[in-house]
Amino acid sequence: MKHSKIKVLDEFDWIKKRANVYLGSTEKVKQEFYFTNEGKFKEVEYIPALHKIYEEILENSVDEYIRTKGEYANKIDVDVSPIDGLVIITDNGRGLEIAKHDQFPELYIPEVIFTKLRSGSNFEGARDGIGVNGLGAVLTVLFSETFEIQTHSHGKSYYQKYSDMLQDIYPPKIKPASNDKHGTSVVFKPNFEFFKTKNWNFDLLRKRVEDLAF
Repeated sequence: MKHSKIKVLDEFDWIKKRANVYLGSTEKVKQEFYFTNEGKFKEVEYIPALHKIYEEILENSVDEYIRTKGEYANKIDVDVSPIDGLVIITDNGRGLEIAKHDQFPELYIPEVIFTKLRSGSNFEGARDGIGVNGLGAVLTVLFSETFEIQTHSHGKSYYQKYSDMLQDIYPPKIKPASNDKHGTSVVFKPNFEFFKTKNWNFDLLRKRVEDLAF
C-alpha cells in the first residue's frame, strides 16, 4: 500500500522519553486488586503505562455511551489475542464525523483525533466522559506498533492505519456505506518492546471491562 511518511514531531519524541509523565509507570509494579469474577483480592504484576493505553480506547467507547445517555455504544466488544496481544475494541456508537477538519483542512476529523495532541471535545469545564482531554487516543497510537481505525457515520465508511509509533501514517480510505450503519472499531498492537514485556496482564484487562460494565 502506498503511504506517506511523516517526521515525528519533537513533542512526540519528548512524550516517548517521558512516557511515565503521561501514562504512569513504565516499570512493572505489584498491586492488589479486587476481582469480582473471583470474589477476592489478588496481587498482580503489571505495567501501568501499558494498560493505560488500552483503557484510553476502551473509555472512548464508554464516553460515547455516557454522552448519548445509553442510546449509542450500548454494546462494546473487546477481543484481545493471547498470542500477540492484538486488541480489537468495537462499539455501536454514532461513529466519528467523516469530514475535513476546520483547523486542519487537509486532514479528516478521525486523523486529527488520532494524530494531533490536544484534539477532542472534552475541553469544557463540565465534561461528559471519563477520558483524558485531547491526549488519550493519540497516546495509544503513539505507543503502538500498529493501529487501525474504522468508523461508519452518515452514509460513509472511513478506514486508516498508523504504524511504527506514529512514524507512518497511511492515507485514509473513504467509501459509501449504508445510512443506518454506525459505530467505530479500533485494532491496535502495543509496542511491547518499548514497554520491555511480551504481553498484557489479561486478568487486569478483563477486570477493567467488568468494572466499566458495572
